[in-house]
Amino acid sequence: MTARDEVPDRVKGLRGGAEDYIVKPFAMEELLARVQVVLRRFNKKQNAFRIRDVEVDLAGGTAKRGGMSVELTKREYELLKVLLLNKNIALSSALS
Repeated sequence: MTARDEVPDRVKGLRGGAEDYIVKPFAMEELLARVQVVLRRFNKKQNAFRIRDVEVDLAGGTAKRGGMSVELTKREYELLKVLLLNKNIALSSALS
């Protein structure tokens, strides 16, 4: 966050390693939306998930429940993957 709003300042900040650049004054809703975008990007790097007794390894393409393999169709697996990678995000059924 900065009060410096000139294009060279923005470019310098982004090239210097900033994930985003927001100029003051800003709306709190905009700041929260920008933070959510960064968190979504960060969370998509996760390849293994464990929820209670269910384990999903996206890198290996496997799912287990209670330590036992769960057979999923390709479509079921892809749906599970989309849901895991978009936790806490409202999704549209139009996703392909």
